[in-house]
Amino acid sequence: MRSLFLRIFLSYWLAQALFVVLAILVTWAMHQEFNTEARQARILSDAVRSYENGGADEARRYLQDVQELQHAWFFIFDAQGNELTGRTVPDWAKDGYQGKFPPPHDFMGRLTPRPFDRQALTAASGRRYTLVMLTPSRGPLPPRNFRWLGILIGIISSGIVCFFLAR
Repeated sequence: MRSLFLRIFLSYWLAQALFVVLAILVTWAMHQEFNTEARQARILSDAVRSYENGGADEARRYLQDVQELQHAWFFIFDAQGNELTGRTVPDWAKDGYQGKFPPPHDFMGRLTPRPFDRQALTAASGRRYTLVMLTPSRGPLPPRNFRWLGILIGIISSGIVCFFLAR
């Protein structure tokens, strides 16, 4: 009887340890996948390249395509604070260019990533550009295509423990 209790007790803690390790690995992998700074830098450099090669129309086309794919808003400014694509600029983007973003208004807003961000770049031509973006707020849940990972982690870790218990 004592041996059975010990096996169950140790198996429980083994399952917990395995679950934590798998959750850490998945979180790390998701962070690498959704690294917003790298994505912003790529979008900014491509938008600047589009603007310098094709003008405002080409940059507008590029940013509209990215907005549709990313479900976010992007505005690119020059050093004088002029929006380069000629679109109407909302107040939050003007404030964002100056680095003034509104603070989170509730507790969950403090826990989730900020929806507003900006990034600056000095192009090869020597001109300075700034990208201001607004991403849709995602809340504490992972993106839709990754929500099944929690269930998968639970199934794998409990399956491994059950396998060793059955042996």
